[in-house]
Amino acid sequence: MNEDLAFSDLLARGLSREFPNPDRVGCPDSAVLRGILFRTLRLAEVQQWLDHLGSCSPCYREFTELHKQAARSGGHSMP
Repeated sequence: MNEDLAFSDLLARGLSREFPNPDRVGCPDSAVLRGILFRTLRLAEVQQWLDHLGSCSPCYREFTELHKQAARSGGHSMP
C-alpha cells in the first residue's frame, strides 16, 4: 500500500470511529446523504452538511455504505 492510500485508509478509519453520535443529533436523513452522493442537491443545500459528515461517524459510515452500494450496482456517484 503506498503512502497516499495508507493515509486515506487511516483517515477513513478515524472518521468512521472517532466521532460517535449515538443519538444521531443533527444528522441529515438518508435522502440527503443520497442527494450529496449522487449530486442531485444544489451546493447551497449540500454545504451545510459537509462539516457534519466530517465530524459524525454514523453519517460518515452511512455515506460510505451508500457509496459502496452505488459502486456495486453500477450507479453513478462520485467521479
